[in-house]
Amino acid sequence: MRETLLEELKGRLKGSFLQWVPMSRFTSFRIGGEAELIFRPRDEEDLLEALEILERQGVPWRPLGGGTNLLVADEGVKGVLLDLRQAASFLEVEGSRVRVGAGASLAGLLLACIEGGLSGLEPLAGIPGTVGGAIKGNAGSGGVEIGSSLRAITVLSPRGKEERGAEDLPLSYRQGPLASGEVLWEAVFQLEEGKTEEIRAKVEGFLKERKRRQPLGLPSAGCIFKNPPGLYAGKLIEEVGLKGLRRGGAMISELHANFIVNLGGATFGDVMGLIETAKERVLREQGVELELEIEVWA
Repeated sequence: MRETLLEELKGRLKGSFLQWVPMSRFTSFRIGGEAELIFRPRDEEDLLEALEILERQGVPWRPLGGGTNLLVADEGVKGVLLDLRQAASFLEVEGSRVRVGAGASLAGLLLACIEGGLSGLEPLAGIPGTVGGAIKGNAGSGGVEIGSSLRAITVLSPRGKEERGAEDLPLSYRQGPLASGEVLWEAVFQLEEGKTEEIRAKVEGFLKERKRRQPLGLPSAGCIFKNPPGLYAGKLIEEVGLKGLRRGGAMISELHANFIVNLGGATFGDVMGLIETAKERVLREQGVELELEIEVWA
């Protein structure tokens, strides 16, 4: 990154910077080379100014959530990553509505729902990462998607700030309402009032089931592939005999075939090799083309 640009960023922005840090520290896969620059804005205005500078200077940027649905190349990431987990971690409960920052954890949102006696998001219990990341990919489980309770969002971009209501939020399977070049700042959810004890029991039940079915003890990025219509990606991969297949330090999980786990020292190439093998075998033997659910930065 040009030193003059870095000096301008540090001179005008109030947040903090991390330079040339390994992305393996910021991804649940524990894989990835160095990030050129990570910026942690102090507040909304700080982020807006950063976006204006980066757009004007033609510097590539992208938001960084919890890194729980992300595979990063061993060569690392050029440009600027925007980490909102400090500036946008706020969470406010007002009756049956919850206003939450994109940098807040999804686990924190579920805890607030339990404490506030608010129902609707229980099946998402155990999904890691930030609220912003979950909305970006319209995360879901147990037939419930996070977008189903979403009523409004605030989006920042180099053009400024924009608020959108539910009628302006295009949502589909694993596809959230954000366009390219936009950063989610906050979201508003409308939930149902319920009994704290019952909501807590539901959350604990979903957590228990997730621990039973998924390899949570090893680094991974969650489900690798989207489920094809009417089918399950994990079942398709299991049926072609790929459970337990290893490449270097990576393995298709023996517990859930739609997970690839890092057994220790796995590289980007190890994981991509298993992804390509699974896609090729399922297409050849099952006639189904698998589509990635995780995000790949290469």
